Amino acid sequence: MRCPSSTSRFKAALRSCLEILLLVDLAVQPVFGNTGAVAECITPDGRISPVSTVAAGPAVRPAMIMDDGTIICPLQEGETTFIITLPKPRPLDRFIFVNQNSMACGELNIAVSNDRLASDSPKWTAVDGIVPFAHKRLFNLSLLGVEAKYVKLSFHVERARRISEVPAQATEPPPPAAGPGEDRSAGLPPSSRSAVALR
Repeated sequence: MRCPSSTSRFKAALRSCLEILLLVDLAVQPVFGNTGAVAECITPDGRISPVSTVAAGPAVRPAMIMDDGTIICPLQEGETTFIITLPKPRPLDRFIFVNQNSMACGELNIAVSNDRLASDSPKWTAVDGIVPFAHKRLFNLSLLGVEAKYVKLSFHVERARRISEVPAQATEPPPPAAGPGEDRSAGLPPSSRSAVALR
């Protein structure tokens, strides 16, 4: 049995260290971690549900929030909105969202407010405009320079197009143009061949 070389062991150790550093980096100072924030989710069918914590047990909820503030949800077709309420207005750092539906494609809108507003109120202040996404699992977005008490995350997921809905296109190329001296009546019905021959 051949033992791994010192170089192989060093590369494996370095790879492990890099993976640990990446995980630590994702967990450092998330927007809602350890702040007493609460969140609610408005699903595409219009129902409003509290976003439960992992410690609350395996209750049937549309989304969960981790201890570090990371929100986990399988995004569905339509509009899914999260409203996060902080105890008081505070500077924000970034927000981490994990989408469990890798087939989802659509757009994300982020808005903030210092007042409690309805989800469809025009008084929300948009942040960073529209963020398009396709088959994205991890959202790690910076909110540096933003201060607010309420944060609204609106995910609009487009309807997946089926193959049968894609418009059919002609698969046969048009016949080539006749060159000099070639019979232009080839491929035409008999009634048309006589007309071409008389020209």
